[in-house]
Amino acid sequence: MKIIFITLFLLFGSFLQATNCSETIRQIASEPKNLKIRQIIETRSLKFFLENTHPITGMVRDRANAFENIPKSNTMSSIAATGFGMTIMAHAANNGKMPKAEAEKNIENALEFAFTLEQHKGWLPHFVEWESGKRIEGSEISTIDTGIFISGALYAAEMFPQNKKI
Repeated sequence: MKIIFITLFLLFGSFLQATNCSETIRQIASEPKNLKIRQIIETRSLKFFLENTHPITGMVRDRANAFENIPKSNTMSSIAATGFGMTIMAHAANNGKMPKAEAEKNIENALEFAFTLEQHKGWLPHFVEWESGKRIEGSEISTIDTGIFISGALYAAEMFPQNKKI
């Protein structure tokens, strides 16, 4: 649950940077004490997504404990977590916190892999096996998870406008 809060916090921060929101909100977000907290959250969030992203498919594990050894048997990924991961990596690359080429490759992998997944009228399953893409038994086709995935892809496209694959 903590990682969801952290991700939403970062998404909000990205939104603040990308939009013309009120100056008051910007000032609160950039106060020195809040800035330090934000930097810690950004670093920890990025670390979580880097440790839990499949190196070939770009899918992000679901239900992974933060900063603990993840058992190899944990291969369930989430479409929504992958969308959040694309957002975090694009944001980190844009702010110099990770190599741009690495972020682009992870995002490209996730997007290419998503085209191979089972779908229903464009909607993707909530949970898939992170290597094969096979839908996890009982996993629903999810509008909200697909929306989060697409939002992550759109944010990444804004951060990497020269990359036609994204």
